[in-house]
Amino acid sequence: MSVHIPPGTDVGGANPEAGTDRPRGLRPRLRSAVRRGMAFRQLRRPATCPEASSPALAGTYSGSAPRGRTPIPYITAREGEVDESLSALRPSFGSTGWGRISYADEGWRDRDAQGVLWARVSQSLDEEGALTGAPRWRMINPARQRETMSKLLCQVCREPARTDQGILFPHSTEEGVPDPSTTVLTAQPPLCPVHAPVAPKRCPHLAKYGSVALLAQSAPLYGVIGTPHRYMPDRSIQVMACDGVPVPYGHADMAWMVATQLVRTLRAFTVVNLDDL
Repeated sequence: MSVHIPPGTDVGGANPEAGTDRPRGLRPRLRSAVRRGMAFRQLRRPATCPEASSPALAGTYSGSAPRGRTPIPYITAREGEVDESLSALRPSFGSTGWGRISYADEGWRDRDAQGVLWARVSQSLDEEGALTGAPRWRMINPARQRETMSKLLCQVCREPARTDQGILFPHSTEEGVPDPSTTVLTAQPPLCPVHAPVAPKRCPHLAKYGSVALLAQSAPLYGVIGTPHRYMPDRSIQVMACDGVPVPYGHADMAWMVATQLVRTLRAFTVVNLDDL
């Protein structure tokens, strides 16, 4: 089983035994789907496009960027966003003796559908609710990663990423191209047809090592990457080192983990060369 490395994270690397052969070109039907998607989005593009350094929300921009301008990916962390988790964490125990980590003022948004607690990281928004602050390029915001991964939205523009041909998940070729017969775990949200071709050119990690996309028909949820905690004899909570290894839903470690990234499983995928899009 191989694991995809999102830029700026410590997730375990891709399968080291995977081949390094260059994938074949994009299939004609998928290429046509990409072009149709780009044409449709061009009809919806606003009169002006926000600059990469502007405070505008990348997720509200629905068209491709004019030449020389780069939209800030929606999942990218921004200056001014602060991890607010630690100050609110506390242990909680049930009547039967089970325990788990919680927030003192926990709300329904703090846990996902599987009951896992998520990190509280603020979002730098202006008065109109648009993202602001300079991008922190090698870091992601947990809430926005969770949103795009759970809803299968494009990590750049927040638009639906599913096409008639499947869902494109970017994958770094740092450790080779994965074999389609293997299983890949990825914490990297998908890309829409408009932004898939430009991702390798705009992402330093993908540009450095080269990249492909894994075209999957389905991508079931696997689990999360997060920070484990330990309940101590003095009733305090100790933060443990995060090894970046995805933990599957249902695992006992989930009770004392604060999630930061959602992970999906890719099986029976097709390797697509992003340069051909």
